[in-house]
Amino acid sequence: MMSLIFLLVYIFTVLWFTVLKRPTGYYVAQFELFWSYKRWFAGDTDLGNEIMANIAMFIPFGFLVSSVLPTSNHKSRVAVITGTAILFSLTIETLQLFLMRGLFEWDDVFSNTLGAVIGIELLTLVRMLASEKLRMTLITSISLVFMIVCLGVYIHGRGAIGVEADTTSRAYCFQIDKAFLHDGKKEYSDKLKHNMLQ
Repeated sequence: MMSLIFLLVYIFTVLWFTVLKRPTGYYVAQFELFWSYKRWFAGDTDLGNEIMANIAMFIPFGFLVSSVLPTSNHKSRVAVITGTAILFSLTIETLQLFLMRGLFEWDDVFSNTLGAVIGIELLTLVRMLASEKLRMTLITSISLVFMIVCLGVYIHGRGAIGVEADTTSRAYCFQIDKAFLHDGKKEYSDKLKHNMLQ
């Protein structure tokens, strides 16, 4: 029962932080798969930090959903939770796109799903290593930590009035597509590359 409450608090916090809290911007989508990973591996550490944050954000999802799921079959649990994580992440990305509150990108769906799988394996590890007597206490304690972090994020975020959804220097990035002279004046054709990374 407690794990279910923690899960609901977690889901609300993620939706609030990734969609509800964000200011309205533009319809922006990046459909190239692994574009952010390529830039990360090319040396963009800020983008790498955002990818790691997206992975970490869904670790509680995998852990908490796994703890409330009745099935004891590991493969079935992984399949169901992975599918659910993909749907939840896609919901966030779609809401961000249509409410103009962030960048829709497949990379976030991949990162979130990877985080959920890590969460599943974390619970599996706890169940394997802890005795039956200690297992429930450990699961509840870890779930409680996740909930405290979620509440901390929510409380801190509510106090940050006027703070943009993405505080990195790449919240709005433009690439100059063309430059030319028109009646003696320089003019530029800008192309929006991406906006408000999750």
